[in-house]
Amino acid sequence: MELFSEIRAEEGPSLFDSTISLTMKELYELAPEHLFSEVDTPISRRGDDGVVIGFTEWTADPDDQARRISFGWDWRYEAQRGLMIGRWKSLRTNTRITDEDGNAVCDRLTWLCVASVMGKAHWGAIVAHTLGLRGLRH
Repeated sequence: MELFSEIRAEEGPSLFDSTISLTMKELYELAPEHLFSEVDTPISRRGDDGVVIGFTEWTADPDDQARRISFGWDWRYEAQRGLMIGRWKSLRTNTRITDEDGNAVCDRLTWLCVASVMGKAHWGAIVAHTLGLRGLRH
């Protein structure tokens, strides 16, 4: 414990920020790539009502500076309706979306922007195909 208190006292406030700031324009220029997806087995009920719940992780490279952006969120697949629904409020990311003046936008706008970018990447179809979920309507 003594070592950690010495380190904290020596370092002072942290200047390390792992968040990558992007403007909305930069976000829309991304080409997200599917990293992996899984079904939350203990939660999902395959069969009875045709509902499957899981999560997905995607990455993107915003430039040539070796920065890597990460997006992850939960989803719900409803087989009877053929719908893959992103639960965008569960979004996990190392990205801060900013306006033209460099101010961070609100969470709701971030969710909407990321949902739009991922929609262009056909995330639902890719996740469904990866996990062998059938009957998705496009």
